[in-house]
Amino acid sequence: MMPMNPLQRAIDEKGWRSLSAALEVSHQAIRKWVEAERLPRSEFSGETNYAEIIERETDGAVSANDLLEWSRSGWNTQAA
Repeated sequence: MMPMNPLQRAIDEKGWRSLSAALEVSHQAIRKWVEAERLPRSEFSGETNYAEIIERETDGAVSANDLLEWSRSGWNTQAA
């Protein structure tokens, strides 16, 4: 069984409503990230800091580094 992705762990920890409020995005946007297995491109261009916000909101239970590594993997898979 594959380990749960860090974004799903954050959702399980905080709930859709709380997480979407903290990130100032809709829960539908977060669902798209889960399904795409990555944070949006804006996270890597410096336009957003969702990974840092998620780490703060989960009190470090989900690290920004884990989220970014997971996202890089998702972007690399998409490009292949």
